[in-house]
Amino acid sequence: MNQERESYSCPNCRTLLSNEAQYCHQCGQKRIHPEDYSVWHLIVESVWDFFHFESKFLKTLIPLCFRPGSLTVDYLQGKRARYFQPFKLFLFISFLYFVTYGLISHTKEDRQKRINVVNKEDTASLKSSDTSYNLSLENEFEEVLSMPDDSLRKQVNTYGLNRFIDLKYPRESWFARFFIKQVVKDRIHGSKTFAENMHKTIPRIVFILIPFIAMLLKLLYIRRKIPYFNHIIFSLHFLSFVFLIFWFNLFLSLLAGWIDNVIFLLILAYLFIAMLKFYRQRILRTLGKFLLLFFGILVILGIFYIIAATVSFMMI
Repeated sequence: MNQERESYSCPNCRTLLSNEAQYCHQCGQKRIHPEDYSVWHLIVESVWDFFHFESKFLKTLIPLCFRPGSLTVDYLQGKRARYFQPFKLFLFISFLYFVTYGLISHTKEDRQKRINVVNKEDTASLKSSDTSYNLSLENEFEEVLSMPDDSLRKQVNTYGLNRFIDLKYPRESWFARFFIKQVVKDRIHGSKTFAENMHKTIPRIVFILIPFIAMLLKLLYIRRKIPYFNHIIFSLHFLSFVFLIFWFNLFLSLLAGWIDNVIFLLILAYLFIAMLKFYRQRILRTLGKFLLLFFGILVILGIFYIIAATVSFMMI
């Protein structure tokens, strides 16, 4: 028996373990005993993992929400075992937000469809449902784009999409005709394609925001020679808070529209306090860098929105 235990090797990485070793020193896997194959052990282990996950997540959320910047400070000081890893935290919260947003959007779409069945004249309107992204167009476009979907579809089928656009908008720039063409294609495909594509595109693009925000912070604090990695961690924690607040706002906004303004001010206040806590500079200097960072983020968001809209149009 002792001979068997002495020659025991880890099933995961085949590393030989000593008699006393309960965990593999190479890969960290727990030593497997015969009782580990019981149903009861499976249930106990699953319950333990669930509450361990819940406890660790809760311990991470408290400083994330109520002590701006402190979670980043603790992480960079090496206090990591008690908290969620920053990128995993961001992935989990953003995933939770987009899934919930999709479910709520689907419910609103179903409600809008039922309303449109009762009021068929609404289908001739250019306005999309609550979940669509509105595109502002000039008055000269209204004549064609306010046509009922069936009439628009028949004319496009008769002339072809490109010729139809050329006949209706011969004097418009190629850029304007490009966007009109995508809007017409969106109308033909059911007036939902653009919104659906935006919902698919934005989650992919939002991850690119992290290095850009970190780069802005790197430039703002370039004299302090703070490693770029530190700015990445700060950005991950800040965006995790933003998505968490957005998630709560999905439910709060159903109660009152003015809550959106409160959420916006709360995010700005959180960012300012987090910068004070983490970068440890005077209030006036931090305020100046906060304003520069805020406007820089607005520019980045504008650029990424244009990219997301263009990609979504091209996918139609």
